[in-house]
Amino acid sequence: MKYRSAMLGNAHGVFGWFAKRFFDHIRLDHDTENRLRETSKRGTLVYVMRTRSTLDYLFFNYLFLRVGLPLARFANGINLTFFHGFGHWIRYRWNRLLGQKETLVPGVDQLEGTILRQESALIFMRVRALTSERHANPGFIRRLVELQREREEPILLMPQLISWPRKPASKRQTLLDIFFGDRLASGKLRKFIHFIRSYNLASARIGEPIDLKDVIGTRGMER
Repeated sequence: MKYRSAMLGNAHGVFGWFAKRFFDHIRLDHDTENRLRETSKRGTLVYVMRTRSTLDYLFFNYLFLRVGLPLARFANGINLTFFHGFGHWIRYRWNRLLGQKETLVPGVDQLEGTILRQESALIFMRVRALTSERHANPGFIRRLVELQREREEPILLMPQLISWPRKPASKRQTLLDIFFGDRLASGKLRKFIHFIRSYNLASARIGEPIDLKDVIGTRGMER
């Protein structure tokens, strides 16, 4: 099953143009690429990011395509319908106008279905308040722990982020914070403006994987 949040399988169309224009300069060192490929063979990868961002999600989509990592087939709070192409977007909007609504499956159930198919997923730990509650459900990690108890193959949590150059944080809230979101959870407009100004200075950081099977086995996590 393919969800609208699934990462794109190729860098064509609008996504291809945008990614090659703004993301092509970012590289991972050779050792990191090899480490990630070896990690992907050990179990099911679940990428983890702090705050929901379509821009960051598209960046990692492009990076994973380039280095040959499993693509996320589900991510909470993301809709990539527009990037699947104009025809796909028109059909989607037309169906919505005709009242053909999709069955809304809770995000945690979408996550579970993805893992049961042994496909990768991505979890945003923080979702802005205006996003649908089903995408902000706090039970994602809990469901992964439950799934890990029922299977032998490890679920590997892979923390990752894009590092953007920022000014020192101020303790005082400014008008920009009020209208465009705070620096730690920027609104779409503020994020885009900052991206355009400093995209060529961004870098990708991917941490060491957290093996849920090992964590449950060695630390005795309670049910």
